[in-house]
Amino acid sequence: INDFDYQEWQFLVDGADDKEGSLVTDVSLYTNKTWFAGIDLGPVDSRFTEQDQQITIDFESVFGQGAFTLARQDDSTPHQLYLQWIDMKYLAEIYKGETEAELGAEADIASDIDEPTSEESELVSGLDPRELPAMNVDIDRLMYAEEDWGKWHFEIAPHDLGISVSNISSAFADSKIDSESSSRFDWGFNGQEHITNLNLQLDLGDVGEMFELAGEPRAISSEAGTLDAQLSWYGVPWKPTLDLLGGELDLFLDEGNFDAEAQGDELLRLIALFSIDNWARRLRFDFSDITNDGTGYKSFRGRFRVENGAIATLDPVQISLPSGKLTFDGIIDMNENQVDADVVATLPVRNNAAWITAAAVSLPAGVGVWLFSELFKDELDSMASVTYRIEGDIDTFEVDAQRVEDVSESEETEAL
Repeated sequence: INDFDYQEWQFLVDGADDKEGSLVTDVSLYTNKTWFAGIDLGPVDSRFTEQDQQITIDFESVFGQGAFTLARQDDSTPHQLYLQWIDMKYLAEIYKGETEAELGAEADIASDIDEPTSEESELVSGLDPRELPAMNVDIDRLMYAEEDWGKWHFEIAPHDLGISVSNISSAFADSKIDSESSSRFDWGFNGQEHITNLNLQLDLGDVGEMFELAGEPRAISSEAGTLDAQLSWYGVPWKPTLDLLGGELDLFLDEGNFDAEAQGDELLRLIALFSIDNWARRLRFDFSDITNDGTGYKSFRGRFRVENGAIATLDPVQISLPSGKLTFDGIIDMNENQVDADVVATLPVRNNAAWITAAAVSLPAGVGVWLFSELFKDELDSMASVTYRIEGDIDTFEVDAQRVEDVSESEETEAL
């Protein structure tokens, strides 16, 4: 069959007795164009079988392999989709119309036709979540560019504006989503624009494994952690971009390292702002716990508001160190590549005499001298806290000391 649309055959599984015709018990099909929810999936080998009032479609294609079970009952009964594996990168390429030749679609496209923009591709592809049926989905191996993102289960419920995806459970990259959590996303479409709303509760192990799975350097690692996110963006679920994101993030990480040498995209540049190694070099801190794996931290906690490329702290970011702490409070504008924030470093005087001296001297005359003498009258047992104002380009911002305070070790220990 050259052109096959799932929805045109939906009457076979509607279960009405007065409809003529029925599916033959066992049918094998090869379809060149295979349409589902408004998108051409390309060539698919499939086998239709009917048993016990349900139809099972076993299929194999370049993007995945599995079975689709359609119950011949009332409309409220969800279909069952089981996937042995699926490569989402290939599906995304199909969606963007970039694999027409590989998938057997018409390949003789005039070379002088301009390539569509990503927005035009979305409209041309015609993928409409409102056309998706109710489904329970189980995936043994979710792939992206041949990287294994683990096992997944979720349930799709259609509504007038699109679909809701809930009861999500997964285990991947030393992290997991629990089906008992409130994780879900809604995907809506008004005929012109897509919109996605995501509510995610993610239990983290080593967050560095997630970076590796995405093909990025391990900018940060952890023993454990949690991520709680409520985000929305205009666009399809698999194409969030920072400049379109809106919502809140709550991140906690326990026992890990920063890698100041990691370089890459916007996310890695953002992480570099909180890297202890970078602050140690910039402000001449002395950390006894710097190793080849980066600088260790005891805990990291941050709550952020994201709005069209600007990231603001809802509470000061708290980075607890084996011998001190750092806090960060302010706004990072990734669109303009600017940062405007206060950083407070609290570290032992014992190892940071040069750093505290420089900070004190940079304050107004008289004040710096007085603070210097006060801070060092009991040097070995003191903790010093210096507040810095940072402004300017994210990569080359200006740093100005604002104040210096003496913090007793017992008070600092309680604070940590």
